[in-house]
Amino acid sequence: MSMRFRRRELKGIARVPAVLALVASLLLAPPAGAITFCGGFFEPPCCGLPFEPACAPATPPPAPPSGTLLTAYYGGNQDSLVLINPVGCPVGRSFDPECASETDLCAMIYVFDSQENMGECCGCRLIPSGLQTEPVSALTTNWGGPSTPVFGIIDIVSAGPNIMISGQTACAPQSRYVPTRELNGYVVHNGGLSEVPLADAGDPDSTTQNSLLVRCENLINTGNGKGVCSCGN
Repeated sequence: MSMRFRRRELKGIARVPAVLALVASLLLAPPAGAITFCGGFFEPPCCGLPFEPACAPATPPPAPPSGTLLTAYYGGNQDSLVLINPVGCPVGRSFDPECASETDLCAMIYVFDSQENMGECCGCRLIPSGLQTEPVSALTTNWGGPSTPVFGIIDIVSAGPNIMISGQTACAPQSRYVPTRELNGYVVHNGGLSEVPLADAGDPDSTTQNSLLVRCENLINTGNGKGVCSCGN
């Protein structure tokens, strides 16, 4: 074997580890945008890399309903109404420029029995990024009718604060308000066995809104203290 051929053979052998290293680096390289430090105790999982499971897509937060009139049914004192105000900044981030301006919302709540007789109403204020739970018992124990219902329907109108009390804005379900499309929520049935999102009934027309206001005002003005529900936590 000539010396020239021997040198070419040695050079070819020397290139093999380099080629193998290049192929390995291409196979194991993370995709564009992937985090290179992963899989540790305080690090994200290594999903999406070779020999690792695919990454699950991020779940976006639920969008508010397109309408401002939300409805739900209730069927016992173990049910709860859960209201969510997704607007504004979480506690402690009010100065974060990425957050929207602080915005309180009102849940104008109207409670009916199974015969569509309104027996209670109240206006509950939700702070920005707040969640509030209303037990059905708190919405029916001050019933303005002859007997407390077991089954019925709850109408909720998403609105902004509409009155001033001692220099502070407040929520009055018997006074005219401007519906605003942000409130969301669901009803927990049977002590947590099932959750049903609030149904989107669109925007209340003038006839529907006037009916809710007048019937609520009649309940509040009876003078016996009945017909006003209480807001939860």
